[in-house]
Amino acid sequence: MVRVSTGIKTPDRLEFSKNRFVGNLRIASKYNAALKKQVDIIEKIYQEHNDIRVIKDIYNTPELTDDVVTYDLVALCHKYLNRIKSGSIKTKQQHNFRPSSISAYSFAIDTYVNYATIHGSIDLKKMSLDNKDLMTKRAIADKFNLHFDGLVDHMKSINYQPNTRSNVVNTLSIILNYYRDDLFLQIPKLQRVAGSEAPIIVLDGDFLKRFVVDEHKLYGTFNRTNKFMWEMAATMLITSFRISDAATLKASDMAVKGDSVFLIKENQKTGEDTTMPLPKKYTDVIMHNLSVYGSVYTPIGFPELQAFFRKHIKEFFKQYPEMHEVVAVRKVDVDGNKMFESMPMYDLVHPHMLRKTAITTMLANNVSPEHVKFASGHKPSSESFNRYIGFVDRHYKSQITDYHKKMFG
Repeated sequence: MVRVSTGIKTPDRLEFSKNRFVGNLRIASKYNAALKKQVDIIEKIYQEHNDIRVIKDIYNTPELTDDVVTYDLVALCHKYLNRIKSGSIKTKQQHNFRPSSISAYSFAIDTYVNYATIHGSIDLKKMSLDNKDLMTKRAIADKFNLHFDGLVDHMKSINYQPNTRSNVVNTLSIILNYYRDDLFLQIPKLQRVAGSEAPIIVLDGDFLKRFVVDEHKLYGTFNRTNKFMWEMAATMLITSFRISDAATLKASDMAVKGDSVFLIKENQKTGEDTTMPLPKKYTDVIMHNLSVYGSVYTPIGFPELQAFFRKHIKEFFKQYPEMHEVVAVRKVDVDGNKMFESMPMYDLVHPHMLRKTAITTMLANNVSPEHVKFASGHKPSSESFNRYIGFVDRHYKSQITDYHKKMFG
């Protein structure tokens, strides 16, 4: 018997027992797959030549990665982005990443790359804590944290708000955790950055009603651009859609049952189905568009519906008298300090406000949280949804309001 090494180098953490690597399941599986592949190659060479010396001449030690090993964080970030785009890295539920998630990763990576262009990237291998004494580990951790503290300062300097800074750092933390396993490195943990919980700002429920049933009698006077804006806005105010779902609404997402029209559409972000009936005034407009234009919305000749809607939303809502009401809004500056700013309502309106308005108005009118989740596409276990419930309880169903009525009339 002749022993032939596969040449596979493994980390100290993995043990070898009964011809298999054991230990960390993900890492062991990777090495067991590589081992089987190399054993097959060696056996094939031997079967062809029946000479051990030929095996040693022909066989080359393998690289276990799909390209040259790099430890540079900028290069690793680009590789991670390519992997989630190709589907080789999946979500915890083993699904492909959705376009909105890929965009979030791309934004965080671009932010880090811009910072690294000025201040330099880091080499994760040089950040390894393996087999280091305590003082060396502390020195490496300090250098690691100083690098990312600089990133946070950089984001402040270009006016990234606290929540944006928090999202960027949290995204980079996910990437670092992935390479901690993939490259078998023990590196310092990235310290999370605290965000700031943004206040929920919504449109008045009475305005929502007047808008959707067109009490203002404006829809008939609108040009094609404004008709499209009304239709998109009404879609979001009725269905609680995100703008990405509203912009991709198709005739096939609607089912006609007798005199009623039902919406059944997969939520692009969560994968949950939005299922709900639609009101007649709205469906009359949509059915007219389908019969005349063959599309849900009035055509505007602009392919990027989301971008067009975002650009013109303030100007569109400025036509409604209620939107000129001046309100005081709590904001957070770049340093996280709270302040109040007064402005007309149309200056505050944005696409996600329409979704929030739909959700809170349904809850305020005693639609059960479960049914609102069906409509909004939230997962049954969604923690973010609880914010809406708390908001409605405080603003619409406050027990203190009932107390004031009882005590003070």
